[in-house]
Amino acid sequence: MDSPVVGDPGSNEEKVLWEGHSSHIVNLPVFIVCGLAIGLLLGTAITLQNRLPSNLGLVLAGLSVIPLSVMIGKWLRNRCRRYEVTTERIHLR
Repeated sequence: MDSPVVGDPGSNEEKVLWEGHSSHIVNLPVFIVCGLAIGLLLGTAITLQNRLPSNLGLVLAGLSVIPLSVMIGKWLRNRCRRYEVTTERIHLR
């Protein structure tokens, strides 16, 4: 006996066709800009540590936490979004 065809009125079961996450390539420009910002801030703080007051060097190094948190937030948002494509519908969780 043949197996039921998708969309066949006799098959009422919902079957999962694909399940997964979207690609992180979507966020690649954000990752690149944030990585450059982190490198620039840390590089400036290290290079100019003898020329700047000690507090300003620490502030520059501390500011690198901002782009790092943006990168982590984008990565987590993408990682926590899950797609499920079934024969009946598309689920976004």
